[in-house]
Amino acid sequence: GTGGFTKIGSGTLTLNGVAGSVDLDSKIIIDNGILALDGAYILANTSDVLINNNGTMQLINGDQEIDALEGTGLIDLGTANKLVVNEGGNFSGRVIGTGTLDIVNGDFQIDDDITSDNEDTSFNVGSGATTTITQDSTLTFPTVDVQGTLNVDGTTQASTVTVQGSGAQLNVNGTVNTSTVTVQDAGTLNVGGTIDASNSVIVYEGATLHLENGGNIETDTASIY
Repeated sequence: GTGGFTKIGSGTLTLNGVAGSVDLDSKIIIDNGILALDGAYILANTSDVLINNNGTMQLINGDQEIDALEGTGLIDLGTANKLVVNEGGNFSGRVIGTGTLDIVNGDFQIDDDITSDNEDTSFNVGSGATTTITQDSTLTFPTVDVQGTLNVDGTTQASTVTVQGSGAQLNVNGTVNTSTVTVQDAGTLNVGGTIDASNSVIVYEGATLHLENGGNIETDTASIY
């Protein structure tokens, strides 16, 4: 319907219903407390969501798909749920639970820190998306999967980083600290900064590694097929 929605107060508001139950033409703002979503795709995929510093969006049961994501608050993915962001945004907050934050399209910018320390959580950059970690900012996720473009001007910390698919690019002008970097399926790794991979850097046949002037790769094993 017409208008937006703002969650205020420190309590929890739980929404349940069929897919698309919440379909508003203005922004959904979580200013304080918890907005809990119990059911798949309750929010319309045209929804813009702003999570302020004291706010939490919680996925209890089922994936959610939104238009744009902004804010500095908390995303709770629950257990094995996925939050799909269709048109980028600007988010610097925390992510807890197990599941996936999936930026599928648009420009997504991290201007501070975005952090998840659960080993079963992944950050995905879809084939239509460009994500930029600005200078002095940090992306910390156990798994980072790049199918679009990830620009690291700040820092990325991950257990594994995978670049895969035609047109996929990881552009490192800052620092990537990881165990393993894998580039495959016509992906491209451009290194003008530093990659510190404690285990290995693997570039498969059909993929590309560009080590630019000033670029540095530190790893125990480098394999280029």
